Amino acid sequence: MLEMVIDDLDNENLYEIELNHPKHRLMAPGPTMVPERVKMAMLRSIRHHRSQYFAGLLEQVRDGLREIFRTDGDILIFTSSGTGMLEAAVQNFFSEGDRVLVVNTGHFGDRWVRICQAYGLTVRVLEVEWGRAVNPKLIEQRLSEEVGREIKGVFVTHTETSTGIENDIEEIGKIVRETDALFLVDTVSGLATSRYQMDEWGVDVSLSASQKGLMCPPGLGFAAVSEKAWMANRRATLPRFYFDLASAKDGMADFKTPWTPAISIIYGVHEAIKMILSEG
Repeated sequence: MLEMVIDDLDNENLYEIELNHPKHRLMAPGPTMVPERVKMAMLRSIRHHRSQYFAGLLEQVRDGLREIFRTDGDILIFTSSGTGMLEAAVQNFFSEGDRVLVVNTGHFGDRWVRICQAYGLTVRVLEVEWGRAVNPKLIEQRLSEEVGREIKGVFVTHTETSTGIENDIEEIGKIVRETDALFLVDTVSGLATSRYQMDEWGVDVSLSASQKGLMCPPGLGFAAVSEKAWMANRRATLPRFYFDLASAKDGMADFKTPWTPAISIIYGVHEAIKMILSEG
């Protein structure tokens, strides 16, 4: 089997791999299959990312993502995996030693735990049996136990890819908004696949990526940020450079990314957004 793959890759015309093999089906939660319309959009000629044309495209992508996240907040776009955006959220809104609560409902909940620990946060973990969604009342109980020891952030996974569960972000948001904590949600696999209402549900920071519900190849990460989160950003002291969200926010005022983006994937996301919004 390995020899066949190597022989294929040695072929002078690599496109023959696609032509001579049955159509591949990705039976996975992500990356997902890329629709033909999105593939064709990504074949367009590369435009410079500082051009007026690209700024106009980025504005439309920003507006479309606001519709999908259901937010009036800032939308920031990075060339990144979803995990990069989770790390960016920790870097940009917290300081070393900050006390946070992480709801661990599976592999990606555990990833939140490890990122927070890597940056020196004081991490309190609410462990949930794998295969079960968290009972929001348990979060309420844990937060009440921390009275006098300020919890700066509550981290939750929207849909946990490793187990298939969906946490009740709406009910959790009602609980978190009664505190001063930020509410941060990993919706990498939930965005555009499950109902999501960022502003209505009181989410302060939503993180996602291009390769699941948005039907594009991996390569782009997205952050949607509330004003409450920006207030925390001004106090946060963890080091950041590439993932400096405040710098990205400044750039988006003129529809510019801080660094060279994955231009072709942005073309794809633009087309995918049109498909999603046309279907409602």
